[in-house]
Amino acid sequence: MAVADPPISDVPRLDDRAFKAELAATIPHLRAYGRSLTGDIDRADDLVQDTMLKAWGSRDRFAAGTSMKAWTFVILRNAFLSQMRRQKFHGEYDEIAAERLLVAAPLQEEATHVADIQRAMLELSADQREALILVGAGGMSYEEAAGICGVAVGTMKSRVSRARTALEAIITSGKLAQSRAANFPSLTERDVYLALAANPFGKGPNRARTWRQVNPALPDIRIEVIGPPPTSGTRDSFNELYMLKGCNTEPAMKDLKKSDEAAHKKICEKVREDGAYVEGGENDNLIVQKVSANPQALGIFGYSFMEENSDRVKDVPLGGVVASYDNIASGQFPASRPLYLYVKAQHVPAVRGMREFLAEYARESTWGREGYLARKGLVAAPEPIRRAGEATARALTLMDESGLK
Repeated sequence: MAVADPPISDVPRLDDRAFKAELAATIPHLRAYGRSLTGDIDRADDLVQDTMLKAWGSRDRFAAGTSMKAWTFVILRNAFLSQMRRQKFHGEYDEIAAERLLVAAPLQEEATHVADIQRAMLELSADQREALILVGAGGMSYEEAAGICGVAVGTMKSRVSRARTALEAIITSGKLAQSRAANFPSLTERDVYLALAANPFGKGPNRARTWRQVNPALPDIRIEVIGPPPTSGTRDSFNELYMLKGCNTEPAMKDLKKSDEAAHKKICEKVREDGAYVEGGENDNLIVQKVSANPQALGIFGYSFMEENSDRVKDVPLGGVVASYDNIASGQFPASRPLYLYVKAQHVPAVRGMREFLAEYARESTWGREGYLARKGLVAAPEPIRRAGEATARALTLMDESGLK
């Protein structure tokens, strides 16, 4: 027997001011839910805006005392499904949005790292993932979640139960590390440039959204790189060792450098600003944390931070060469370069302590593999280079033109 909905005039209503306040309070939740469905910030914001307009237009249908969040989630989900039917859009899971939603996930008796949960969420089916986001993370009741998804309460309970069981199995199986290791077997400087350049080779705005669009051999996941801002020395090194090298794989770019160096620099070094590159600040530890919490993101930071956090992050080989200590020290790793100290001859007698500083810097106990600078992150040069450098520092040998080539 069907029961008709009460007439709109019989629904207890909020006045416009109260409705507006409750609706505004749901915006952060709507954004997070929208991103978890679409996997895209811009699409999610459009979806939220559409939801807000539809909710305001239907405010006479909202019953005072019921859940505004559940009501608006239904509107957002229906709008998303309509978009999918019209555009055949395929949403991807956005673990950054999930991080904001995952306030508590009662999966196991012991504490589970949020990053592990986020990685495991990628392995769930879309139905199970949505159920767990709504109930386990969004704090909704089974009844509310079932109403949003248009399924029976028993079905929602079953989805959540299966999702929790699957999550625990994925986390404890070690599958995450394996899938993560398989994502990026190797990159080239050209791959990195094509993924991050604002205007690749000067041919127009970068439209690549996934790594596979950059190179068919790469995984079909969204481009997301977390790195330092332009004011960072690490960013300067990245521009020189990745962006410039990748840009110059195109012969026309080498010609451009000869004719217009400023234009060449802009095309080769300017990084896109549409979300593919995320500035993570100048604190490398913070970038490590963000990368370890997002298995599909890559990070740019110093080698010592990778070495110290090898249980959480690993390198992406460049041109098939891993970023190991020995490969960096020998210069075999393509994105490594030596560190030089240049001292003007006239400064040696004029600056107090200059001789002593150079002598101390060139000691084996300072810059050797077991020296105190190595403990601060310095990768020691091979022994023959260190010995030659020590002799130069002590004798203060002047450089000639041959030493600059």
